[in-house]
Amino acid sequence: MNLGLGTRGGFVVVVLVGVLLPGLTNHVLSQSGYHALGSAAWAVGYATMAVVLYVGWVRPLDPTGPDSAIREPDDETGGDPTGGADTEGTETEPAEPN
Repeated sequence: MNLGLGTRGGFVVVVLVGVLLPGLTNHVLSQSGYHALGSAAWAVGYATMAVVLYVGWVRPLDPTGPDSAIREPDDETGGDPTGGADTEGTETEPAEPN
């Protein structure tokens, strides 16, 4: 099982460690009378897990899709769907029903 950053196994390890370790630390410190320190340890641990998940799995995603899905405007028409034809002042005849 590959546990490198960006793999499924690494994701499971990061989530388990990021939930269990801060939670257990919070519990131990709270039981020892250090409630504020336990809460701070939990918050820092959980936030660290969120940052690691973002850096390892979310940030590398490419949400733009394939290059062929990106449509560049044509140089001649400037992206005009009519193909640059001058339709100003032009009336079209309505189509006759069949």
